[in-house]
Amino acid sequence: MKKLFSYLFILISFFISLEILVRYNFEAFQSLSDKLLFKIAMLEKRASDEIVFIGSSRTQDSIDVPVFSKQTNKSSFSIASTGQNKNRYFYTINEVLKLNFVKTVIIEIHQVNLRKGKLNFPIEKNIKESDPNLNFEEKLQESVNKIFKTVQVRKSFKPKTLFRLLMYLTSNLFNHDIWFRSNTLLQIFSLFNQEEKATNFPLYQSSSIEQMINDDYSSLIELISKTNKKIIFLNPPVGEKSLEKDCAEKYLKIYSAIKFPLLNFACHPTKKELLRDQKHLNPKGRVQFTKFLGNYLKKENLLDAL
Repeated sequence: MKKLFSYLFILISFFISLEILVRYNFEAFQSLSDKLLFKIAMLEKRASDEIVFIGSSRTQDSIDVPVFSKQTNKSSFSIASTGQNKNRYFYTINEVLKLNFVKTVIIEIHQVNLRKGKLNFPIEKNIKESDPNLNFEEKLQESVNKIFKTVQVRKSFKPKTLFRLLMYLTSNLFNHDIWFRSNTLLQIFSLFNQEEKATNFPLYQSSSIEQMINDDYSSLIELISKTNKKIIFLNPPVGEKSLEKDCAEKYLKIYSAIKFPLLNFACHPTKKELLRDQKHLNPKGRVQFTKFLGNYLKKENLLDAL
């Protein structure tokens, strides 16, 4: 009997502790099952990053955040993510622009961010109003859902999402950028094998911005024109086979009425040894491009406050 009470005490204590943890970090638990929401939650918790990168997997694989922060002496964070579409792209930009501590937003300008798609956030259904026809068991279950936060975010208690919780709780101590990409071990190894001098990445200069742009980019310009933050557009490096598509002029005609810096590195082929595939840099290429970009932004004073 003593063992039974001891077991029950440990079980109840564990559940109470878990409930307290969830209540104090409820928004974080809600965001654990979506990579984009999770990154935004981490950024808000850190509340110290002056520079934020937004974009698709192309930017995610092009920017090494710790290297960029060291290169520019400014704290930075990347919300670039796989599975990007227009709704998630605009949602991310809008959320980042609300954050007072963010001074500069570097936005990937590429058609992949404007693909049709839904937000697909794992939003829990709202607790329904009591139904007088519910039986006792259903009413009990309804009451439990209303009272306990742990039950409301039960889908977050999976090995992968629990690892994200650890990342969230330690996000003020470490920048976990490296864990959001594949080949993590190769990335870690590359940290000990970095070249001192950054590789040169040719930058294409647009000769004209007179051409009309489509409604998607017009909406983007309208959104960012209302902010007092520094906005920089970025088109990351690509391989030779992707030049024709990624170097299309429509990426260079960014609204003639409002001019933002546009750094287009997709018009010259990147060395094969720096590529994972035709659209993404490998760990070595990421470090080299990050160093080059950091140096270029400092040299051109593009990170200075408005």
